[in-house]
Amino acid sequence: MIKKQFIVRVSRRFTQKRGARYLIFVRNVLVLMPGLAPFTTPPSLAEIAAAGDLYEQLVEKASSGDRQAIKARDEQFLVYDLLVRALADYVQGNCNNSAATLTSTGFEAIAPRSASAIPDSTANNRLENGKNSGSLMYRFKRSKGAMNYSIQTADSSTGPWTDWGLSTRANNLLEGLTPLQTKWARSRANGAAGSSDWSEPTCKVVM
Repeated sequence: MIKKQFIVRVSRRFTQKRGARYLIFVRNVLVLMPGLAPFTTPPSLAEIAAAGDLYEQLVEKASSGDRQAIKARDEQFLVYDLLVRALADYVQGNCNNSAATLTSTGFEAIAPRSASAIPDSTANNRLENGKNSGSLMYRFKRSKGAMNYSIQTADSSTGPWTDWGLSTRANNLLEGLTPLQTKWARSRANGAAGSSDWSEPTCKVVM
């Protein structure tokens, strides 16, 4: 199996900031960015700084509660935010897929998801009599992280084993079995990272 490479991306949580918090964040980026390799041709930092200065002025005017001032502030924020988003895109595209390089600009990187663990084998596996003749109920305890379960049956503890397909349930009715015959069953849990070992086989005489 080919392991997928994690792609470093800029966290967009900064877009949730407003007012002084947004200005402080962006101005820190503008201090760190100049001359920083490999970001040699960024969008105009001067234009972003000027847009931020105007936004700061309008934030102050809007504090009076004047509707026109508030509207002007919000419109300028959209202009300012668009420029900053373009800078974030540039940083993401030029960081050489390095989180350390990306965060050196003042932007934050999205943390990679922790590696998925292979689920544990199913536990407390048991066969019980079904409601109808020629059937058994196969039960087990669910495994954390399992997306589904593989189930197999056999006429002996060593096989050969017959697949019963995949199931998302921990209680599975096995039908069409031969009465008075001993049937063995086992299962394994399947997750995003792979499958567990097969459980210890359990058996029951079919009624």
